[in-house]
Amino acid sequence: YVRTTGDGRIVAGGEDSDQQRARVRDSHIAEKSGSILAKVSALLERDDLVVDKSWAATFGTSPDTLPALGPAKGGAGRVWLSYGFGGNGIAFAALAADLLPRALAGEPVPELARYDPYRFS
Repeated sequence: YVRTTGDGRIVAGGEDSDQQRARVRDSHIAEKSGSILAKVSALLERDDLVVDKSWAATFGTSPDTLPALGPAKGGAGRVWLSYGFGGNGIAFAALAADLLPRALAGEPVPELARYDPYRFS
């Protein structure tokens, strides 16, 4: 992916891997950063781009790949959870934006049972 910021900087990413051990994952940052820089430079036909910051992260996922949406235990109905969007962030964020306001307004939302944050415990 490639996008720009309001101040004209470029944010680019990719080079994903399934590595979950932070030390191993992070040992590849320089190599992957260089690869992403080369791809963006070629795409934009620029040879003057430089990397300002680079990082790596681990994608979280649930066993069923669905997000967690619903009230937090012990939150007395005042604390709600909405997490686990990973690579499907846009689609699941839209889902959360539809379901959670309805539930917070007191409307019955039976679909939330499918996304119960505690369904695996």
